[in-house]
Amino acid sequence: MPLQLRRAAYSTYARGLRLLRSFGYRGSRFQCPFCGGSFRRMIAGGSPEPVWVRDDIHPGGCRENLYCPRCYSTDKERFAWLVLGPRVAKSDRVLHIAPEPHLAMQIQAMSAAYISGDLTPGRAMQVIDITATAFPDAHFDVVICSQVLEHIEDDRSAMREIYRLLAPGGWAYLPTPISNVRAVTYEAPT
Repeated sequence: MPLQLRRAAYSTYARGLRLLRSFGYRGSRFQCPFCGGSFRRMIAGGSPEPVWVRDDIHPGGCRENLYCPRCYSTDKERFAWLVLGPRVAKSDRVLHIAPEPHLAMQIQAMSAAYISGDLTPGRAMQVIDITATAFPDAHFDVVICSQVLEHIEDDRSAMREIYRLLAPGGWAYLPTPISNVRAVTYEAPT
């Protein structure tokens, strides 16, 4: 069987499995903004690292309603889309760092100029180090950098670069995990 035909068959099979799996979750409590599915609950998941639990860090750790049963979008992507969807205009030039797949597809489809970047080759349209990019000043109307800054050793350089890239009147979406119990921000010794 030719490779293209095998891929098409697998894609149809995978879609069927997702639909079958989502059938067991049917309900009306949650609705996915990406696939439009309605569910009584989403799929639980996450990382069981003790620091997430000890410091009550959101979003993080194991949690209910992480994945959509039909399209497998994450809670982080769904929230970002609900915040960003109404704000991104068709004429906006958008830079999306470490793009989330479902969010990237939606933003790319609605913006005139969309570029995604990541340090790891193959994860985005371009390899981009957000602490030092090759783009000119005031080149983007929107910069999306969701839960990335906490992974960058020199986060201040990244924030300066994001500010430099934003056109006058531009805006950035820069959420980071937050602890509800820590009195002070944890800073890595490096």
